[in-house]
This record gives sequence, structure tokens and C-alpha cells, in this order.
Amino acid sequence: PVIATGETIMAALSRLQDYHIERPTILTVVISALAQKKITKEFPQVKTFALGVDKKISAKGMLIPGIGDVSARLYQH
Repeated sequence: PVIATGETIMAALSRLQDYHIERPTILTVVISALAQKKITKEFPQVKTFALGVDKKISAKGMLIPGIGDVSARLYQH
């Protein structure tokens, strides 16, 4: 639901290329500007749709301001 550093989605897109998926589409709640830039540069054929773009990520790779720790909210950790 959120894309911060973009590393996981970049790996997934690379894997999809292995299976000759030509033009995947990304749907996400929030993406960082950095991740959006990485995806556009490396995979220009990919369309990305997000409800919001956060301009910053923390040193730990969390979106700022972001929506907080999603797994902690879901699983009450």
C-alpha cells in the first residue's frame, strides 16, 4: 500500500520483466518522490497511480510524514 525507498517494487518489476510482462501498472496509497523517480528512470513503461506523494523519507527508509507503521496499526505491535 505504500512505497518508500522503492527497492521492493523495483525487484518485483525486474522479476516481472523476466516473465516478459511488458507494461505493469502500480497502484499504491502513498509513494515517495524518490521511489517515483527511480521507477520512472529504470522502468519508463510502468504506469504508477498513487493517492499521495511524500517528498521525504527518513534515514530508516520511512515516508515523512507518511501514514505511520502500517503493520503496527494492523497487527497492534
